[in-house]
Amino acid sequence: MSIGTTDSVISSALLNAVKGLYEADITVVAAAGNENHFRISSPGISPYVITAGAIEDKTRFKFKTGRSFYYKPDIFAPSENIISCRSKNFSFAAANRGSERIYNENYISMSGTSMATPMISGAAALLYQYNPSFTPRNVKKILNSVSASNGYVLNIEKVFKSLK
Repeated sequence: MSIGTTDSVISSALLNAVKGLYEADITVVAAAGNENHFRISSPGISPYVITAGAIEDKTRFKFKTGRSFYYKPDIFAPSENIISCRSKNFSFAAANRGSERIYNENYISMSGTSMATPMISGAAALLYQYNPSFTPRNVKKILNSVSASNGYVLNIEKVFKSLK
């Protein structure tokens, strides 16, 4: 998911939705957000999602749920100047969206946690291909434990070495 908000009404709906997806055995990867370096937007704050952080930022936040704590973002991945698909209706109104970033008619260079999210989603998809019986909890645990030993940076080679 490449969406995020700090609006409490929308946030509540997103948090309920990702919890429902998790309970339905669907893995959700969400961007941490780029608003500022002092908060993570929703749904990235949810303990039920794998939250993608920008490797360039490397800032983690501590959250409390019940009696336990968890940290976000879960994993950092490359996120600067990533070539991505460009919609013909792409708006250049937001910050850092100048037309000089256009790679060609169909592609654009973008930066931010939304660019890290597909890399982590791809790693999750590969884990499901490796073992279709994995659950969102398994996938998150594997990715988190391997990335923890690597400065919380995604390293897909180490992920699969850990499974052997």
